[in-house]
Amino acid sequence: MPQPNFEYKNIVGVSKRKDPTRIPVGYVPYAMNVDSDNDKKLHRRRGRTLIDDPSTHSIWSNASICLCVQAGDLKEATLNFNTMTLTYTTLLADVGDTEMIFQDVADMVFFTNGDMFGYIRDRVAHGIPEVDQEFKKRMVGGHLMEYWDSRLWVFQEGILVYSDATEPWVRDERHNYVSFVGRGRMLRAVKDGLYVSDTKRCGFLQGGLGDPPRFNYTEVCDSPAIEGIAISSIEQVSGISMKVVLWATEDGCYMGLPGGQVNRVTGDHFLVDGAARGRAMVLIRTFKNQTKVRQFLGIYDLQPGYGGMEVTLEIPAIEVSARITS
Repeated sequence: MPQPNFEYKNIVGVSKRKDPTRIPVGYVPYAMNVDSDNDKKLHRRRGRTLIDDPSTHSIWSNASICLCVQAGDLKEATLNFNTMTLTYTTLLADVGDTEMIFQDVADMVFFTNGDMFGYIRDRVAHGIPEVDQEFKKRMVGGHLMEYWDSRLWVFQEGILVYSDATEPWVRDERHNYVSFVGRGRMLRAVKDGLYVSDTKRCGFLQGGLGDPPRFNYTEVCDSPAIEGIAISSIEQVSGISMKVVLWATEDGCYMGLPGGQVNRVTGDHFLVDGAARGRAMVLIRTFKNQTKVRQFLGIYDLQPGYGGMEVTLEIPAIEVSARITS
């Protein structure tokens, strides 16, 4: 194959704000499957081993149990580390192929795909029974779920529904909900509150005192989160280990701390154009000089109308692309 007549010795970073045909010297517009180290060198990103088939989705684990949906059934997956093969045990059949989400609460794991709502205890799936009490109803399913302040929280489109304290399967139909604009896009907890997003903005919800409970809402950024690209993580902040929330908007990536304090960690150096929804994870990378870096990785689908022509420049073991969007 033809050999390129140039090679990259190092890069300053990725430029997302310039026209791809007018990138400053030292920058690249788009890098695929690469990492950059402290010496500004590009390295091929280490991959993962595919050990399953595409019919498996909604994989979740809390280190005690691994759950997933496979061929329309809710299953427990067990990995044999010697052979790197998975075996499955069906916990609930015919749940459909809609994405399932999970949330562990004490010795239970709640699950919902919007229509179905239940919990798993001792590796047995249970439905939520009807509640025979005035003004009380069983909790509803949704597309986002979190546990905070001894309550289970579920986003059902634009309505954030929360359970009674200490009874995560029961809600009070008179007041156990908060309305938002459009579809909920983020629902993640820190020690003293919830980071939430609708289709307009991101905010911080805290409080919960009184009967009925009252919560205070504070806007923390005027761009909505990208649905699915939000994750809780234990991070070192000023030498203190704490639970934080990491999420992405079209303006870049944010870190939400306890108390509603928010840092825009990427500044103007990284913008997310055309993202519809995706998934996020935190990876720990160790470079050859033993430097350890925690990476916030988001993988997302593009909205209709984004994409266009892609020009690929191949260099040994690494692929760097210039993208021209239409």
